[in-house]
Amino acid sequence: MISLEVVQAEIITLLKDDIDLGLRVGVEIREEQWQGTQFDYPCIRTSAVSAIPMGEDLCGPNNSRNRFSVLSMAEDASSQNADINMGLAIKALAGRVFTGAATAFTNPFVSGKIRVVAPGQQSALNDPQNLWTARTTFEVNIYEQIP
Repeated sequence: MISLEVVQAEIITLLKDDIDLGLRVGVEIREEQWQGTQFDYPCIRTSAVSAIPMGEDLCGPNNSRNRFSVLSMAEDASSQNADINMGLAIKALAGRVFTGAATAFTNPFVSGKIRVVAPGQQSALNDPQNLWTARTTFEVNIYEQIP
């Protein structure tokens, strides 16, 4: 099964390739667990949540159904920027596929189309410090290609 770290790297690559999103958040598209010394807002964070094996079929024994979340965070007086950036992230991902090109994975793989799944896009919520966080859950099937 393709590791969650590889899936997360592929998702980050798709997000960074989106020009509109890049203009709004710059380089602040990273994994959720990133622990750098500087944390700028607005930002996008990804979290590979789960991978469920799909069993053996014509493509390969390591196929999986993967869920991941994208978080849009903004430090503002309102939720507007966090929600706008989440909409751009959805536009950058929904219906897209990836091919493993972003990672040096041993076996080639392809994905099905990325889709938004329940609970879907959740409007931004804030904490007492005016940090707004919107979240969307996605799902994608990944198929290992047997050489």
